[in-house]
Order: sequence, then C-alpha cells, then structure tokens
Amino acid sequence: MRDKMRIMSEKPLNAETPVKRLRSWVTANDVFFDRNQGEIPDEKIALDQWALTIDGEVRTPLRLTFDQIYRRPKTIAANTLECSGNGRSLLAEKASGNPWTIGGVGKQRSPISGAFQGVGRHGFGAAIDLVES
Repeated sequence: MRDKMRIMSEKPLNAETPVKRLRSWVTANDVFFDRNQGEIPDEKIALDQWALTIDGEVRTPLRLTFDQIYRRPKTIAANTLECSGNGRSLLAEKASGNPWTIGGVGKQRSPISGAFQGVGRHGFGAAIDLVES
C-alpha cells in the first residue's frame, strides 16, 4: 500500500517522501520524493533516439546511446539524493520556493554505469549537469 506523499504542487509535481519511510536504508520507488522544475511530458521518450553527451571539462568528449550505457559494466552503489530546498519550511527566516520539510531526500542502491569511464576531467570540476539535447 502506497503511503501518502505530501504534495506541494501538482503541476509541476513536487512531493515529499513520507517521514516514516525515511527510516529505511533504501527508499522505495513508489514513495521516493518527486522534484520537478517543469511539466512531465505526456509522451514517453523513444530510447533508440535518446543519447547522453559527456563534454565540457573532460579530456575526451563522449556520446552514448541508451543501449551502449545499458551494456557497459555496472557497480551497485548506495546513494543519497536530496533536494537543495529540503528543510526550507523549517528555517526561521522563510525562503521562497516549495515548502519542503524533511521529505525531499531518498536513499537508493543504484547501478552506476561505467558511462563516465575514460573521459577524464580537466581542473577541479566534479559537477555533472544533465541537459536535454
């Protein structure tokens, strides 16, 4: 049974993970927090037309199709993903934006693809920006 998520906005969808579901080492997908800047498209993306481009502060730019990423070796890693606005509504001085309490966080065990293997990076940059192409 799906626990009730706290919905802050429906369009775009922004909803918090129920607090009692944060006590687990892994947050179930059906209650993992939703954070969206824009509308979720009605049409599904055709994976045979999708690609990930890795460029910028790397020595060797790379473009990979979904199938190429899927076939690469993977490692299972435990990760915590948190919205930067998590806890915003608890601040003494109110901030603009969605009123997140503590449910804008989730923990997953995710397969991490070797997609970034071999690109190298320049300088100290470690950020990854995901941009639709």
